[in-house]
Amino acid sequence: MAFCAVAGLLACDKPIPCVGQADCPPHLVCNGGRCTQGLGAQGDAGGGAGNGGAGSGCGNALAPIGRGFAAATPFDTGLLIVGGDPGALPCTAASPALADAAVVEACGGTRAAPALPPLPTSGGPGGGGAGGRLGAMAARHPITAAVWLVGGRGHAPDGEPTGQVLQWHAGAAAWQPATAAVTPRSHGGMAATTTPPALWLFGGDIGPNGTPIATFELRRLHGQATSWELVAAGGQTPGARRNFGFCSLGTRLALFGGVDATDALRAEVHVLRGADATWAMVPTHGAAPSPRAEAALAPLGADALMVFGGRDDKVGVRNDLWRLDLATGTWTRLRAGDAGQGGLIDEPPALGNDLCRPLATASGIDAGSPEPRLGAALGRTDLGALLLFGGLGRCGALADLWRLQPDGAWLRLRGGGGACTRRAVTCSWLCAGLEANPSGPDGGAGADVDATVEDAASGP
Repeated sequence: MAFCAVAGLLACDKPIPCVGQADCPPHLVCNGGRCTQGLGAQGDAGGGAGNGGAGSGCGNALAPIGRGFAAATPFDTGLLIVGGDPGALPCTAASPALADAAVVEACGGTRAAPALPPLPTSGGPGGGGAGGRLGAMAARHPITAAVWLVGGRGHAPDGEPTGQVLQWHAGAAAWQPATAAVTPRSHGGMAATTTPPALWLFGGDIGPNGTPIATFELRRLHGQATSWELVAAGGQTPGARRNFGFCSLGTRLALFGGVDATDALRAEVHVLRGADATWAMVPTHGAAPSPRAEAALAPLGADALMVFGGRDDKVGVRNDLWRLDLATGTWTRLRAGDAGQGGLIDEPPALGNDLCRPLATASGIDAGSPEPRLGAALGRTDLGALLLFGGLGRCGALADLWRLQPDGAWLRLRGGGGACTRRAVTCSWLCAGLEANPSGPDGGAGADVDATVEDAASGP
């Protein structure tokens, strides 16, 4: 079956030629000169230690296909990724939300989550297929270490949210119902506190039929309780919120940005104290991230936060990187991202059939950063590595994996997916069957501006 790279824009009656994996959309594999159905990108060329190659001691399972809005939680030496939005759509129907799981590791390899089957079909979201869901929330239980998964929805426009609550213990043969269902939702936040030991569930999108409705509901699962407690939190609450960043700081939880009940983008940081369920808004000063949604948030110790990417109403999809010191309320911009390099790179304009012509602004990229994206997974592994996986970029879903170094530099562990506007050559998979300019703004056919990024495959 041939696939459209962008639903409704390109014809689906021609095979997509390829020379290498970069020529194919994230959900297809370059095989025999054509992009064919498979399990997605298998890493950067070279088979080095950063790719989980032979003898590396790193997981060597096929990398998960590109996706955004996957449920993700730290899992040993990597991040456990469950479900998500595959982005690129089949020509025959809307792409179903994904139902698979994998562990992407700090060494650059991939482990198939041990004995982890697909998500169950019963009790799942509507409009999906085979139990798949996007925008679900995942966290590890602070006592049992089981992976808990809550909510999510099938693929829009007909995707309905679910309130299903599942858990999986390492080595178990199946996901199991964990508690009674909660209010159906997606794109909220779930994280654990260590003291008191509890899982917390906040906010999200409870709207049916693709109509977003934010909620302010806060629930807690204390210790090994079997039902979620509805919590009336005090302090400076965030109010109804969806599509925000959420993470654990140990005894506290942190929330950044998102969309409020009026559909306005927000930029505040709120912290919830687990001991007494009290919210506080962090007073900040100086330059700060723009109001945005779908940004990735992760802790940097117990008193600092990292924010990457997302979308705002000024630039669009972003890839800037910020650090917040919670003790002082000081934001520090570590990387300006593409929009900070003198070029405004946003969704490609309407170009008729020449959708893949590289934009003139492609010369303004921040080549040291992952490309702009929203709905990416960012997390701190049990060993302290900060990993970024996937997300939805401007040309579809991404399957790349990055590690943030202590000095604030990004290290690319594995490629996967690609963006037209960041390459000095056309996206051949996006332009399949269409006439397009074969050379990029730098005049070098095949030149890849991302090649300047430090790559684990080529380093020691």
